[in-house]
Amino acid sequence: KVLISSGTQVIPMELNLERKFQKEWQSETISFHESEEPFQSDVVDKVGMLTDETHHMSKILVQLRQRTLQYELFESQQSTSCIHWNNIREVASPRTGLFAPVAMAIRRGWIRLGEVNEYVDPMTGVAIPLETAYQQGRIRLTSSSSHYDRNIITNTPVLLLIERVYFSWCKAYLTSVIDTATGEVLSPNSAIENGILETTEDEIRLLDSLTNSWITIEEGAGR
Repeated sequence: KVLISSGTQVIPMELNLERKFQKEWQSETISFHESEEPFQSDVVDKVGMLTDETHHMSKILVQLRQRTLQYELFESQQSTSCIHWNNIREVASPRTGLFAPVAMAIRRGWIRLGEVNEYVDPMTGVAIPLETAYQQGRIRLTSSSSHYDRNIITNTPVLLLIERVYFSWCKAYLTSVIDTATGEVLSPNSAIENGILETTEDEIRLLDSLTNSWITIEEGAGR
């Protein structure tokens, strides 16, 4: 069954004008045949019903700092004191951790060779010795081992667990907040009204009701 309704605009009419057109007015019954195919309309997908459970729903666009951890097992088979740094094959970017050829690393200022052998973060200017960068797995050497002195006894091979930490920003929608004291799930609007969620121009923070302490959005999402 299809329910069709039409809207009309009512305006005052003169009595004689109404009688003039009254002869042309007529009523007619319209019937519709039932179709075997289900009625489909794109309007249904665009209409949302507001109920007591949904009319309080809201969302807030927030920016979160995302931390990425990368682990690598690295076996150091040579003593770093025996290495000649002219056999470097690849160098890891100080910002992304991705490896690039040594020529690109030199052009971008990731390493300094010559009087000082250093691994440098161009953004911060912080430099560490190449020996330290090699032990951290940030430098890869050529497969040939002819560049270091074989007469010097190398150290015992050491298996290192390397941890790299990278940070980036991502946008997300905050759709619900949990009251840690009661376990109740609140919408952002309700959380603001109850004093659990506080927004300012600089930051958004949450109240841990159980410990009565304010925490950041990142910490709240992590918990």
